Amino acid sequence: MIRLHGRFRWMIILFFGALPFLSGQDRDFQSWWELAFDKGLGSRFELEGELEQRFNQNSLRYNQSMVTLSLDYQLFDFLRISGGFRTLLDSDRERQLSLRYRLHSDVRAEKKMGAFEIDLRTRLQYGVEDVGEYANLEQNDLVWRNRLRLSQHIFGTRWDWFLSLESWHLLSPSPLPSFYQMRYAAGFMFRPGFRSRFSIRYMLDDEFQRSAPDQDHILVLGYHYSF
Repeated sequence: MIRLHGRFRWMIILFFGALPFLSGQDRDFQSWWELAFDKGLGSRFELEGELEQRFNQNSLRYNQSMVTLSLDYQLFDFLRISGGFRTLLDSDRERQLSLRYRLHSDVRAEKKMGAFEIDLRTRLQYGVEDVGEYANLEQNDLVWRNRLRLSQHIFGTRWDWFLSLESWHLLSPSPLPSFYQMRYAAGFMFRPGFRSRFSIRYMLDDEFQRSAPDQDHILVLGYHYSF
């Protein structure tokens, strides 16, 4: 049986209680799957990679494929910094495929409080829509993302549960408000062995302060292996 401290119990109640009140004009159910790995490079560096596949329109239509590589550095016991590169193969409404790119830099702090682990990540992400000779730099966006994650190991099992909140802030010049999206997530992680783990999570991406905001309900299945 899982026992939660009172204040964390109220956090969970408020987290799920707020979901029905979120609104968007364009709703969709999506399914994603992820394959990820990490490899230690010495005592402080770590290489991470991820392959991701996404389906939208009630999970019936191919949407995106992503490949991400990043390099982490353990600055302190509780603090990591990293930089990475992502390539996206994107399908538009006419099913035309195009390549897009993302650069990101992260600062991530982790702290254990009793049975709970708190993970705070802040990310600067630069999207490159076109790398051709006549690329329009005004189409590229600089986004600031902040994620707070709470997790707990379920004593006596190989399972963990987790909750997370993430915000999106547009830093590029725009006539629209900079704060435009929230992501709410909840899920479970299962560790069959020391090096591998499976995960399943539900996410709600809620866009706002836009002329036609999206609201996406997303089921994500993942597998991670540590070399």
